[in-house]
Amino acid sequence: MEVLDLMERLYSGDSLLILDVRTPEEFQIGSLAGAISLPLEKVPEFTPRFYDNKTIVSYCTVGYRSGLAAVELEALLGRPVYNLDGGIIEWFNQGGEVVDLEGSPSLRIHPYNSNWKPFVIGRE
Repeated sequence: MEVLDLMERLYSGDSLLILDVRTPEEFQIGSLAGAISLPLEKVPEFTPRFYDNKTIVSYCTVGYRSGLAAVELEALLGRPVYNLDGGIIEWFNQGGEVVDLEGSPSLRIHPYNSNWKPFVIGRE
């Protein structure tokens, strides 16, 4: 799923379940508002019984881990699961809101490692 498509769906009130498959350390610095932390290694244990009517979107830093999670979740659930193209970096760079653990706006995200840091456009 493209960033602009997710933004449109969020702002129009679509019923979504957004899964952040990054590590807890990455999640605590900045995440999409309303996202649930589900580290990649916990995906096989995910039980979505309360989310049957929601469109599921997974994301990570750039889309690799969340792509793996989406494939695994589709197999477990037997229905489509979407991966956010470009991950939280693309979301952030396109002006998408991120929040800290308290739900307050955050001006930063975790870049996963130093190789990805140059791709994050800083905010003031």
